[in-house]
Order: sequence, then C-alpha cells, then structure tokens
Amino acid sequence: MDSSDLLFIKELIGSNATSEKGLISLPSGEYVFIKSAKSAPSDFYQVEERGISYLAETNTVLVPKVFYVSSRGIALEYIEPKSPTRLAAENFGIELANLHRHNEEIFGGQEDGYIGSLPMKNTQTKVFADFYRECRLMPFLKMAKDKDSIRASDISSIEELCNIMEDIVDKNTVPSRIHGDLWSGNVIWRESQVVLIDPSAHNGHREADIAMLHLFGAPFLDVIVASYNSVYPLESSWKQRLSLHQIYYLLVHAVLFGGSYGHDAGSAGRNALSQI
Repeated sequence: MDSSDLLFIKELIGSNATSEKGLISLPSGEYVFIKSAKSAPSDFYQVEERGISYLAETNTVLVPKVFYVSSRGIALEYIEPKSPTRLAAENFGIELANLHRHNEEIFGGQEDGYIGSLPMKNTQTKVFADFYRECRLMPFLKMAKDKDSIRASDISSIEELCNIMEDIVDKNTVPSRIHGDLWSGNVIWRESQVVLIDPSAHNGHREADIAMLHLFGAPFLDVIVASYNSVYPLESSWKQRLSLHQIYYLLVHAVLFGGSYGHDAGSAGRNALSQI
C-alpha cells in the first residue's frame, strides 16, 4: 500500500463519510475493507486491532492485516471468500488447536473488550468458574433482563447454574488464547486455509471457541474437530459442556436481537444442569 492510499483511507475515515462497513477501492486500484461508525465507542476499533494482533502474534491462525486504525474506524485487508473445502477445514482445526496451545497465566485480559457492539468484561481471574460467572453470564443476563429479552424461568435456570459453577468446571482449567466469537460468519474460507475476523480475543476456555462453532454450525465441522483433536485433544467429556459455553453467546444474541434467544439460553442452562 502506497502513501496516497494510506492518506485516502485516513481522510475517508476521518470524515466519517463511510458506511458502517464497506469495501473501498483505493487510488492504486487495491481494495480494503473499512468499518467506521459515529456511534462506536472511542476505543472500539483500537480494541479490535489489538485483538487481531493478539491472535496474529501466535503465528497460528490467519487474520487480516490492519492498514490503519483510529477512534473513528479501521481499514483491513480485504479477503475474498471462497467455497469451503475439506483441506481448509483440516488446516483450520490444526491452526485453531495451535492457537489454543498458547496457554496463559490467567483468564481475562489486559483490558475490557467487545463482543459485537456490546461491552465485555475481561477482569483478570485465576479460576474459570469465577471468570465465566462474573464476566460472562451475570453481566449479560442482567442486560437481557433489562431489555426484557428473557423470561423468569430462564433467568432462574441460569442463576442456579451460576450458584454451582464450581461443581461443573474443573478448577484447574488452563487459560488459552481464544478468538472469543468464533461463529461461522467470522470465518472466511480460502482454498486451503481460513481467515478469522472480528475477534473478541482474550484468555478463556478453549472449549468456548469449539462451542460457538457448534452453536450455529460450520462447514466440515466434524473435520475441523477431528483435525483439532489430532494436535491438542479435547477432554473426553467436552461435548457435555457445549451447552454451558453456549449460554453466554445465546445471552449476547438475546440482548442484541431478542426473539427466542433468551429462552434458548435458559434451555442451554437447563441442559448444563442436567449434566451434573
């Protein structure tokens, strides 16, 4: 990217003339993907850039290059999507496993973040049960309650789960670097690899990324998991905890979109309770 392209990007983002998301043609003829919104919090795009960097520095998964970022927007490498392939799925599983093998000292992160447009607490916590209850389930349950997006019976199920969280998850779970919002819409397929976008990167439970892939489905999911397990095998009981990790993402969707997601979160809570 030459200096005229970079100046064009800075002026475009600085003017807030762009749509919230858009593919932009530069003076050189190259394309970049720009996100810019007046309503975004002042640190929103810098947090995204730091999340991309946090994944990139592991030299495991592929992420887009960041050409420019400011409080008003971010300019990213444009990745042209291709049709999913078995080879890309196999490599995806290997790369995701290698990302998760970057074990950290503590859950959370150096700063709070975002999932979608919602604020996300990353308070540094030693034990996963405490982190998941205090930084994921309870804050988003409160948001869902405040928006009347969840029924009383579903609230009760999730609150009951929070009260006995220590009985469900291993207190010795090791934190891993995770993408944090790994649904299929944040996976761009190429011929032999995938590129991961829009991370909510932090130190979390590696099963969370696996659970999010399962929540809304992904191409060649069985291949991804098998390839993952060939590098960094999941515990034999991992499937029993899928619903536990999915509660958080369903609460996020309940806050953002309403509909049946609140009830789905409650159902996932009841399913997690039934696994005890």
